[in-house]
Amino acid sequence: MNPAPLSKKKELSPTPLTGTRKKRNIKRCGVRTVLLVVDMQNDFIYFKNSPVYVPPAKKIIPKIVKLLTTCRKKKIPIVYAITSHKKDRSDWALLDKKYNRAYCIENTPGARLILEINPQGKEYIVRKRRYSAFYKTGLDRLLKRLKVKRLIICGVTTSCCVSSTVRDAYFRDYEVMVASDAVSATHRDLHRAALKYFEENIGLVSKTDEVIKKI
Repeated sequence: MNPAPLSKKKELSPTPLTGTRKKRNIKRCGVRTVLLVVDMQNDFIYFKNSPVYVPPAKKIIPKIVKLLTTCRKKKIPIVYAITSHKKDRSDWALLDKKYNRAYCIENTPGARLILEINPQGKEYIVRKRRYSAFYKTGLDRLLKRLKVKRLIICGVTTSCCVSSTVRDAYFRDYEVMVASDAVSATHRDLHRAALKYFEENIGLVSKTDEVIKKI
């Protein structure tokens, strides 16, 4: 069975957590910015039996919380890109099917955002079936509606879902800032290689405190 594409309705309408979608002033330093948090879910961060568990990822939680706090204070929109799969395997990727890797199954504890994130009203959730937060989701439409030009990206994993999302953002002509101490991967060499690629080919790579100074 082919992976099930997201419906047109979902593509057009990323989910706001609460409230109505009122237009907000999101200009900072002349550039409209969004914070994009990738896959900070229990299966990646806390559940050791998960096939996608990332042991070093707990260390980046304080940095992400700092970014969230700053963006909320400055009224910069926040989007959570989360992995979401159906239990019946109909939307699983090829390798996940081959090796029966079940993770971030809809309506299970593993698919939930970690408690430290504490999503607030008027923040957005984009559900994705593949590595990139742009692939068959409504993220690009949402960003265009908000007239966003720049993304600050953090989360997991540096070499996989973050990397795919960063590249897809760049291919769509968004400015990209990656908070280097707010992303993580299972293997340090892959983490470092991904950051080096971002810095040389895509955009700004800086530690959280430096990113905050630029927004």
